[in-house]
Amino acid sequence: MPKAVVIDDKKEARELLLAYLVKEQFEVLCAETAAQGIALVSTHKPDVVVLNMRLPDCTGIEVLTQIKEIHQEAKVVMLSGLLDDEMTSQCLGRGAACVFSKTMGLDKIVKEIVSFA
Repeated sequence: MPKAVVIDDKKEARELLLAYLVKEQFEVLCAETAAQGIALVSTHKPDVVVLNMRLPDCTGIEVLTQIKEIHQEAKVVMLSGLLDDEMTSQCLGRGAACVFSKTMGLDKIVKEIVSFA
């Protein structure tokens, strides 16, 4: 069973992603903060990390860098409500597998996540 860690400070976003990924047969762990998410990644070594760009305790780009240092094989999917070309370029340059706007449909995002498992 593939494993995913969802890191998002918005409870609704975590719960939606959890529900969608469980339907796709993922074991899903959720974190509300960067610190919690990094701890989960370090302990559980997930196949996929779904990471919100803005967290209360750290930026998504900083978290992405830390995740890649502790678990380079993880496919990191970045999500942002406000996405621009520079942000996308920074994320991809630091090892993100892909970057999506949160306005994109969850079906498409989950389909991409499933392809990494």
